[in-house]
Amino acid sequence: MGYAGLTMEDVAATAGVSKATIYRRWSAKGDLLVSLIDAASDVTLVVPDTGSLRDDLIVLLGGLADVLVGPGGKASRVLLGAATDDRALAEALRRGPQERWGQAFRTVFARAVSRGDVDPLAGTSLGAEAGPGILLLRWLVTGAPINRELAETVVDRVMLPLLGADRPKSSDASSIEDLAFP
Repeated sequence: MGYAGLTMEDVAATAGVSKATIYRRWSAKGDLLVSLIDAASDVTLVVPDTGSLRDDLIVLLGGLADVLVGPGGKASRVLLGAATDDRALAEALRRGPQERWGQAFRTVFARAVSRGDVDPLAGTSLGAEAGPGILLLRWLVTGAPINRELAETVVDRVMLPLLGADRPKSSDASSIEDLAFP
């Protein structure tokens, strides 16, 4: 069906309520779908505080991986395509899920800075963007697998070295081929 085919009438019929009930909560279908994505993120978006930047990043990227391969990821993919032509939808995505995930990463980096684990600018660096960027590239472009093991590999082999942070001496057994394009 896709974004264009979704109607508030269909949503109301599926839910067994009136259109007015749907419109009282969501003024547009984009808002409704952004709420769906937020709800899917609620289960996996945990702002960790393990005392370790590495472990916190693994938890966050693992949660992102779970969202991307779950129902919220499917809805997000549909919305991203529609958001290129719909400013209101694009803004709803930015102020909703994107802001919530961004705040979670900012919190993790702020804690790491306060512990002296990383430079104060680490959270705004390309190293900070690399982890989510790799997961999103796989999700949107390459179709390569996304899972919690990948999250750990990306943290250990990409993010921590770029951030100048300590990483485990013996990184996991994943080979560099596991990170390549399929």
